[in-house]
Amino acid sequence: MSTFEARADLHEMATLLAWGARLIGVLVFGFFVVLALTGVIDVDPRDDWFMLGFAVLFLVAMLWLLPHSIRADARLRTRGPLLEIHADAIAYGGSRFPDPALRGVLHADLRGGQTQVENTRWVQGEAFYVYFDPDLLGYRRKDDLIQTKRRQLTIRMSDFADPSGMARALIRHLETAGVTYIDCGSSTEELRAGEQRIFDR
Repeated sequence: MSTFEARADLHEMATLLAWGARLIGVLVFGFFVVLALTGVIDVDPRDDWFMLGFAVLFLVAMLWLLPHSIRADARLRTRGPLLEIHADAIAYGGSRFPDPALRGVLHADLRGGQTQVENTRWVQGEAFYVYFDPDLLGYRRKDDLIQTKRRQLTIRMSDFADPSGMARALIRHLETAGVTYIDCGSSTEELRAGEQRIFDR
């Protein structure tokens, strides 16, 4: 079995991002309040309850909900080995994905300057997109890291302490297990085509 840990600084990064979200929330809400008080935007609490409600919900989301989600995601990635490669399965974030359940894996490196990521299933940077059959897993999971109902999970290279070692071990395992593996370069078009090939099998 090969084990790959998450980067040690994921908690620190999550804390910085959480505080950044809070700062942005306070600044935007404060800007809205200043514009309303100075009359630049006309806000009447009796008529514009939707706008006021939206502003308050935005502040709540930026102060509590988004920071909580960012920290929960970091906790899930660092609570144990992020990826374990067994002889007959991979385990990601503590959940086991047996080889027979894997339909295929796409690999791509989507850079911001080279391509536009229009689909939330794909992320900026280098990642493996693992497609699986949830009916063959024997469990259901829904959290900030894995949602089995979506039939796909994303293994981001940037999350790992040893990204190149992880990538080599994962590709070697997929080839040995006979799981369809497609390198899609840096193109969302190739990702779409690769996804179609996986689901047309």
